[in-house]
Amino acid sequence: MLNKKVLITGGLGFIGSNLAKKCLELGADVEIFSSTLEKEININDFRSRLKVTLGDITNYGDVKKAVVEKDFIFHLAGQTSHLVAMENPYLDIDANLVGTINVLEACRKLNKGAKILGIGTISQVGLSEKESKEGLKDDPVEIYSANKLITEKYFQIYNNSYGVKSCFLRLSTVYGQRQRLDNAKRGITNYFIGRLFRGEDITVYGKGDFIREYLHIDDVVDALILAAVKDVEGVFVLGGDRMKFIEMASKCVEVFREITGKEGKMKFVEFPEYEKKIDAGNNYVNCLKAKEVLGWYPKTRFEQGIKKTINYYLKENKLEGYLKC
Repeated sequence: MLNKKVLITGGLGFIGSNLAKKCLELGADVEIFSSTLEKEININDFRSRLKVTLGDITNYGDVKKAVVEKDFIFHLAGQTSHLVAMENPYLDIDANLVGTINVLEACRKLNKGAKILGIGTISQVGLSEKESKEGLKDDPVEIYSANKLITEKYFQIYNNSYGVKSCFLRLSTVYGQRQRLDNAKRGITNYFIGRLFRGEDITVYGKGDFIREYLHIDDVVDALILAAVKDVEGVFVLGGDRMKFIEMASKCVEVFREITGKEGKMKFVEFPEYEKKIDAGNNYVNCLKAKEVLGWYPKTRFEQGIKKTINYYLKENKLEGYLKC
């Protein structure tokens, strides 16, 4: 990454801001492309060391100016909620499909030598009881995952037809520092931490016995950088610590009590029928390809990651700012 020119679309967001910090530490020249400064709190610690360009990812004119002369383009801008996509599919299409085509077209025409990195979700395979891995039949059951699958196909088409270099990472449930704490539709683990900070109960659907894999943001950043700098292309599936939802919730309460001395409570409610159709069942991940080809594996165990996350919000009076996000 030393002296490489990096563009991060959506770089003020959760994943983008953590990636920007790491790229700076590795000696890269970093530019963030963002529609607003709403999440500028995420880069306050290193704002002076990078460039922020305001623009609209759905506007090709804005995008083409940003991609020129970049070595790596991390395309992270987009709509990120499964539920919001169902409520407003046109928003998801604009942010995730039109935005992606703009980045790919701009690179094809103006910077064909750049390598583009994108992210999707393991739920592109649908509600499968099999391990999510490369090559498994895709069968998304909601709009966000369907559009992410189309995004992945765009990457492959531009690679095969035009030679645009790319990697696409399918992520399991990501959590960690710099994610907002107030929105259950984006990041359930961090949302639980936010509720604990507010003294509110955390809600578990059903018995909480469905299985998820929880992936710390530091491990996501490591995978993105490895996929960028290694001479590899294609799709990689990333997972983390595998556990039941109730185990995740219980660990959040336990670690929160250990760090803050404050008690937290869980309450159990029925799984809403609307959400059950798109967000029930188990998710398993097979990361063998990422381990063998990228040399990547998840290093952060869940308890360690939760401690790091809670301590991040506590330090330097950051908590109030994130609770207001």
